[in-house]
Formats: sequence, C-alpha cells, structure tokens
Amino acid sequence: MSETSKVSVIIPAYNSEQHIGRLLDSLAKQTYRNFEVVLVDDCSTDNTFEVAKKFMEENKINYRALKLSRNLGESCARNEGLKLAKGRYVCLVDHDDALKPTYLEKLVNKADKENLDMVFCGFYEIDANDRSVISRYDERFDYITGVINGIDCFKKNIKDEILVMIWATLFSKELIDRLQLRFPPFVKVFGDAEFVYKAFLESERVSSVPELLYCYYRHSRQTTRQKWHDKLEYCFSVGLSLKMMKYIREKGYDEELITLLERYYTSRQALKMLSNFILQGNDDTYWKALQNPKIREMLRYSYPTFFDKPEVPFKAFLALHFPKIFYRRYVKQREKNLKKHQQEICYFQERQ
Repeated sequence: MSETSKVSVIIPAYNSEQHIGRLLDSLAKQTYRNFEVVLVDDCSTDNTFEVAKKFMEENKINYRALKLSRNLGESCARNEGLKLAKGRYVCLVDHDDALKPTYLEKLVNKADKENLDMVFCGFYEIDANDRSVISRYDERFDYITGVINGIDCFKKNIKDEILVMIWATLFSKELIDRLQLRFPPFVKVFGDAEFVYKAFLESERVSSVPELLYCYYRHSRQTTRQKWHDKLEYCFSVGLSLKMMKYIREKGYDEELITLLERYYTSRQALKMLSNFILQGNDDTYWKALQNPKIREMLRYSYPTFFDKPEVPFKAFLALHFPKIFYRRYVKQREKNLKKHQQEICYFQERQ
C-alpha cells in the first residue's frame, strides 16, 4: 500500500457484537481500498472482538486489533487507536454506524487535491429501531465552499452555520501528531468536540465534501443510567465551553473567539441544558439551575446576537423573565415525546 495515501480508520468498540457488522460491511464496500482498520475493543464482555476480526479476515480488510485488559471508556480507546494508526490520514468512526460506499474516496480525494488538514462531510441521523431518517445535515447546516483556515471554520461551527462531527471528518495524521492531539481520558461526552475544536484552531486548510456520506444511528435511551447520562450531557457541554475559553487564553488566540463562544455556544448550551432537564422530567433541577447566577449570566451572553440569530436570545429571555412559560413549553414537548415512546413500545410488542 502507498503510505502517502493510506487511511487509518479507527474504531473504538464496546459490547457491539450485534451492531458492528453494519459498520464493517460498509467498510468492505468502500470504493477506496487503500485503508487499514484499527480496532480497539474496550474490554467488551461479549464477542465483539472475535466477530469483528472474523468479518475482516473473511472480507480481506487490512486491520490491526487490540483488546484492552480493562474498560477505560471510548476516549481512551480512541487514544490507543491513534497510537497504532500509521496512515497519512485518520478518521474515527463509531462502531454501530455506517458509511456510504464513497465516504473514504470522496474525503481522501478532496484532502489530496487541496492539501487539507481537515475535511468533513454531511450525514444522516437515523433511528436505529425503525431505520427512518430523523434528520439530514443539509436541512440545517451549510457546507464550506473552497478552502478556509481553521479559525474561520471554528467561528462557523460556534455560530451553528456548520456542524463538524468527529466521525464525519478526515484528519491529517501530521496535524494530530504535531499538536499531540488526544481525547480527554474518562470523559464520556463532548471529548470529541474538544478534539475537533483544538484541531480547528491549528489547521491552515479546511474544506468539506458537500454530500451526505455518513449514517449516524441514534439508539433509544430508556434506562435510568441513560437518562442520567442525558441529564449530564449538556452540563458537560457548558463545561467544555469554559474549558475552551481557558485554552484559547493560554494559547494566546484572539479574544474575539472567547466572545463568540460566550454569545453563541455557551448560551445555546445553557439553554439546551435547561430544556433537557424539563424533557427528562428533572423539574427540580431546572428550577434550581435557573437560580444559579452563572447560568443566568450564560443565558444573557446571547442577547447581542438577537439580530443575527434571534431564536436563542428570545428563548434565553423567556427562561430568565418568564420561566413558567418556558417550562410549560417543554412540558408539552415532554408529554408528546412520552406518547410517541409508548406508541413505539406497542408497535414493537405487536411485531414480536
């Protein structure tokens, strides 16, 4: 294989015996063949490791596989994969998703042609239960036309103009090695966003392939543990914003980036956190959070963006000054979601 065009596809996997075949099958069907799979099994308790290796051997997929001796979490598994990766480019995909046949070909060709540090594509969000399309990238977000620098890309991402996901992105391995980029260990949510944001800030050339090439499968969250995960998710996103502000200051980047984070990202995530508390039935947490001076300050960050993106500052104003109206709005949504969930349970019970 040519080292100049080889791609390392890193797959962190945990208890994915029932789902990993979907991803591996889509890799076997790639039109671009000059790639290696780096599989890191995070100490699965099922047969994920054996199933994956057997499939790759039978389908003649070039691979290296490592099984960790203890469960360390997705971030640590990805970091182990980065240590093993030998390709000129790296992509980090999820074990239960799928790639369109031209995913690698389109991303690699674009990166080679434009000498890119990062290139991303659009994606479908798919319901893992009934395989229906929940959303498409191009319904809400833009692509990058031409080539721009990473800081401009960072700004667009913060302002919600584009959405760059770790699994829909091809990275230059040279960039990763030069920055010594790694995922924060033992962080279960938003570690990938931190990785992407830091890569943005040091990238000179970034672009996109304006096509939907990745299929992200969303699974229903029904257990108590998963609901707790949902409750924490946006708390971590707010924490990420504060962490990135500190990083930007320490590295001496323009203070404008901090202002953008405050006005667009931090306030939006604080708002999502509040609405998520209501949607998950954590009403007491919602009312307590609204009394927190820091949360209230974060919501007010969005006010200067009213004439640019009015939806967020309007909702923030509602939460701050008319919290009962804001609350009732999401209670109605919660009731609607519950009704839909009950219908789904009945549907699957009837099919069994």
